[in-house]
Amino acid sequence: MADTPSRDPLEILGNDVFYMVLTHLDTADLVAVEGVNKLWRDFTKAQTHLWKKHCAQNRVDFVEFEEDGLGKRRDDDQMAELIRLASE
Repeated sequence: MADTPSRDPLEILGNDVFYMVLTHLDTADLVAVEGVNKLWRDFTKAQTHLWKKHCAQNRVDFVEFEEDGLGKRRDDDQMAELIRLASE
């Protein structure tokens, strides 16, 4: 069976262009991007300066992303607050 080409925008556009797209998103959209799939989540989480900017805009303390043994973030309160503020 022939390999089908990727249709994932991150893989098609590459990191630099995808990052430029992320810089234009509001907080709610940036949070949504993180939920698309593991590739997008990992890439988005690595952009700490974007998260710092959104936290500052929303007056939420920035907490570095950390993974526990189950792969869950320990900054759930921060993300919940960003989602709440973004939806207002």
